[in-house]
Amino acid sequence: MLRFFRNIRRRLLDSGKVQNYLLYAIGEILLVVIGILIALQINNWNEDRKSKTNERVYLKGIKKDIEQDLGFVQERIDQYSERLSMYSNLDTVFVSNLSDNNNPTVLSRRFDANQRIYCQDLFGRLLNFRLKGGTYHSLISNGDAKIIQNKELFNQFQQIYELDTQSLESTYETIKNVELELGKKYASERLYFPYKYIRDVKDKALIADLYFFFDMLKIHYILLNRTNERMIQAIHSIEQELEK
Repeated sequence: MLRFFRNIRRRLLDSGKVQNYLLYAIGEILLVVIGILIALQINNWNEDRKSKTNERVYLKGIKKDIEQDLGFVQERIDQYSERLSMYSNLDTVFVSNLSDNNNPTVLSRRFDANQRIYCQDLFGRLLNFRLKGGTYHSLISNGDAKIIQNKELFNQFQQIYELDTQSLESTYETIKNVELELGKKYASERLYFPYKYIRDVKDKALIADLYFFFDMLKIHYILLNRTNERMIQAIHSIEQELEK
């Protein structure tokens, strides 16, 4: 092909027709430019296809992570719900706290007032957990955030695995500190634990101190529910994005 074009140029030069040669040269330049543009377009198309493939891989991975974390969140919601319900049997002040401004905190599980209580039920915090979000964190650490074209969807991931995670960790840390203070103040009660049923707890000072503990549990419970709702919405949004 190159020899073919060289032969044409040589014949035009030999013929002395400069105008024809210039037209040919311009045409050759245009062909080269068009070829470059086509090559760039093909390369862009390949890159776009690769980006979309990677985006789908990330979305599927994040969806799987959220579904797994959602199970842990819902498990904790049930546990905190039962614990809050237990405290509400101690005194009416706990019940009123669950109905701030006529906006009651809906509990997913109830504690039977006749159910036996244990030391950890009154003084102990529930186990902590951290949202994993391994795929999301890989997305960020690899500098691939721009792969997610739907920015609203990306913001949902960011809300769950950064802002919500920080809020849950912060409130849990407060709960842990309050538990330590209660543990020191009521060491005797924790050691001998004279209560069999929730109705047996009559110490007003203890009930008052437990109120702050209860209040932090409630805040954590509300945050868990909000995170739960965001996770369900994010899963739905990912499914819609993958169907496109």
